[in-house]
Amino acid sequence: MLTVVRAPKFIDNKYSEDSFALFDGERCVGHVLRTNHAPHGRPWFWTIFTRDASVTVDRGYAATPEQAVTDLEANWNAQAFA
Repeated sequence: MLTVVRAPKFIDNKYSEDSFALFDGERCVGHVLRTNHAPHGRPWFWTIFTRDASVTVDRGYAATPEQAVTDLEANWNAQAFA
């Protein structure tokens, strides 16, 4: 299970607390943030930080921050067992 930590960022020229870093131990492996540049109804963007060529899905959009974390974690775990 990944650890979620609030990671406020300067986004779209304003300070936003809708930003989270995900850690596997002490290693930051991904990020979830709310963005205005997303598909309708899915404002939460998630991405996995990796250079592993075996990862087929390393980013996506979700309707809620909880779903974004779940999606990121599922893809991170799939990578670990590939």
